[in-house]
Amino acid sequence: MPPASNDAIYDEPYSTNYLNGAELVFAYTPLSDGFLEARLSTTVIGTSMWVFTGCPFESTIGWDYSTAQEDQVIDNIPVTAGETYYFVLSSPYQELAYGFTFTLKALGIDCESPIEVQDLPFSHQSEASQYGNDYSAIDLPPTALDPVADGVLVANYINGFDVVYQYTPEEDQFVSASLVGDGTAMALFVFTECPFEETYGWDLLSSPSGLEINYVPVLEGVNYYFVVSSQIQESFTYTFELNLTELPVYDCPELEKNFGDECFDGTYTTAGDYIREDCECEGHLLNANIIVTIPEAATCGNRTFLARCYVPGTNIFIMSTSVPIYNPSTFLINGLPEGTVDMYIEIDGALRILLESQTLTEGINFIEITDLAIDDLNGSNSINISDISTFASCFGTTTSSPNYNNLANLNCDSNVNLVDFSLLGVNFGLQGVSLP
Repeated sequence: MPPASNDAIYDEPYSTNYLNGAELVFAYTPLSDGFLEARLSTTVIGTSMWVFTGCPFESTIGWDYSTAQEDQVIDNIPVTAGETYYFVLSSPYQELAYGFTFTLKALGIDCESPIEVQDLPFSHQSEASQYGNDYSAIDLPPTALDPVADGVLVANYINGFDVVYQYTPEEDQFVSASLVGDGTAMALFVFTECPFEETYGWDLLSSPSGLEINYVPVLEGVNYYFVVSSQIQESFTYTFELNLTELPVYDCPELEKNFGDECFDGTYTTAGDYIREDCECEGHLLNANIIVTIPEAATCGNRTFLARCYVPGTNIFIMSTSVPIYNPSTFLINGLPEGTVDMYIEIDGALRILLESQTLTEGINFIEITDLAIDDLNGSNSINISDISTFASCFGTTTSSPNYNNLANLNCDSNVNLVDFSLLGVNFGLQGVSLP
């Protein structure tokens, strides 16, 4: 008598006494992975049924014996393609004679003989055609009031081969099901009870890829049937998974959003709409204007002034705007958001700076920028050896030179010379601020 495997299937205690009588041995070698049900029907008390692997027997993977006039059943036996399984019928003593019926069938063919999902997470790889075609469009039950679905329900997606999995939760919970395979028009359904009473969820696809039914609410004691099928009767391999999941916890459950999430407040006259801490979606009115003053050295040549606005202390982006700088060191920017913002300033050739918690009101606001490092010749937001290399390539040029670089003219005298180089050295090694 071989030892019992760690995941053996049984209803009665392990007892070798029930293998002392005459034995009848059946051998079965599946062509693909799957699940089986073995049943021994007889009116004699004391009969037994065993499942072993290996010959000589190496492991006991299931058993059942009778202590009353009832069938012995070993259900949901996982089998692996190519491995031989031995089903042995016996009794406690040699002299017992009895008539019997032994049946062995694959599970998953319909809801009356499903593959039972007992523990989560669950994963099963198989091939659909071996389970047959037991359901068609006329078998679809009415749709539940609030189904968990992706797309429109198309009834003929259950016309192909079907594989049925049953899950009966022991408590209320949420589960997610997924299907990946090589079928051309696969489907994944969720039904309740057997015969099917409601179409509780679905996902359909007309090309090979993955299907998912997420956050399916399941109730304690209710039988749920997850059915793998396809639109046409074709053979396909697949992997089905069923996992226990938890609903995401939202700051604003009714909206299914968190504080700071993007949203739309219903009007196009605002920018940067996001969920506030009162769970309201609000944006910023764009009625603020600013007059900006910058150092004259930052206006040499044609440059661009860019302002990016964020909710203070966060990475919640509101809006950005840019204007060209043609020379005047004081200029106007229109259409900025009202309220308090963190403003990131970028000027061609300058390190990025942050103006924290700038309060902008409707109308004209004034901002003066005095501390600005304008030595970033290569736009890397840092002043390093690469900038010196760029400076060297245009050293000695003037505005009329073909290789003149206006960003290297740090003192705005239309020449790139030693004076500019001395200014470049002052800020060497500095780094601009990063965006949130």
